[in-house]
Amino acid sequence: MSEIAIEKLSKSFGALKVLDNLNLKVKSGEFITFFGPNGCGKTTLLNILSGMETPTKGSILINGKAPAHSKIGFVFQDYNQSLFPWRTVSGNVEFALEAQNMDSNREAIAENVLKKIHFEEINLLAFRDKFPYELSGGMKQLTAIARALAFDPEVFLLDEPFSALDYTTTLKMEDALLDILDKTEKKETTLFVSHDLDEAIYLADRVVVLSKRPAGIAKIITVDLPRPRKMEMRLGRKFFALRNSVLKAFEAGRK
Repeated sequence: MSEIAIEKLSKSFGALKVLDNLNLKVKSGEFITFFGPNGCGKTTLLNILSGMETPTKGSILINGKAPAHSKIGFVFQDYNQSLFPWRTVSGNVEFALEAQNMDSNREAIAENVLKKIHFEEINLLAFRDKFPYELSGGMKQLTAIARALAFDPEVFLLDEPFSALDYTTTLKMEDALLDILDKTEKKETTLFVSHDLDEAIYLADRVVVLSKRPAGIAKIITVDLPRPRKMEMRLGRKFFALRNSVLKAFEAGRK
């Protein structure tokens, strides 16, 4: 498990300032969702956390190390572009191990990860020899999630992974993700970008509401719902109260 310290973080692309003086501490094993206006810099923040972008000012440390020196699992929004079409489900998962030079027992590790993705009617192991074109959108994204978790990352990043799926499939994928994380040997420190208000609350320990660009933190809201999360929680008074709190912070941050 990994602690993350974001301190005085700013990011500009030329004259365009995207992030402005962000400060956030994430506890080991915590699930954080980022929620904010379109174009406010949520994906840019994940890219900096992954080491793919560098901050203009400030710093991010993961267990005291820069992201470039940390093990990061990243699930991108577009599963059609992130998966290798010439590789099977197992082959895609094994690629993460190859990239980390983990050549021994690749097949066994991939199989173990796929076994954990067994939730209600979802059983990814049964599709291990299928190619991406043979999978549904949900199964493709679960393959991307399995690949990101295969090499035991310190931090798990997800950038709107379910936004291209239909509503029913999205609900199933949210529960599947929580089930997968619950089955991992260590509780992954997870940061998740969402444009869906209910999703942001349902998944998170805390919702970080970002303001309009250049984004700062408008408010951080603790989600005091018990785990494991259940679908019926979305109908309860506590969930609606949380929803109103996040929405008010979102509206204030847009002004």
